[in-house]
Amino acid sequence: MTQNGGAGPKPRDRAQHEALDVSYAAAYAEGGRGVLLISLLALILSVLSLYETNFKQARLVLHLGAVMYYARDPEAAEVFAVPVTIVNHGARDAVVTALDLTVSPPKQGGSAVRFA
Repeated sequence: MTQNGGAGPKPRDRAQHEALDVSYAAAYAEGGRGVLLISLLALILSVLSLYETNFKQARLVLHLGAVMYYARDPEAAEVFAVPVTIVNHGARDAVVTALDLTVSPPKQGGSAVRFA
């Protein structure tokens, strides 16, 4: 039997349910903001990762070795041996089909760089 004539839950049960509803609402509201912030951070990091791994264009950088070699072959042609390293800082592949070496005298007043 109920205290209020069978018209619904007991007042004590109703008060407990209301208290639980208030406590759950506060917990869900705080958790909702935290979950939203974490989700946004994860989304931003995912977009950055996608850009770095798939969409970033090839960016080639050429590094010359410290020692360059010069020689003459049997037909009296001059030969330069230049160690070269090519690094790709992008996400996409690139193909190097040709390299040109241009040798020019140092500018007026400048000194030539000597390689040992």
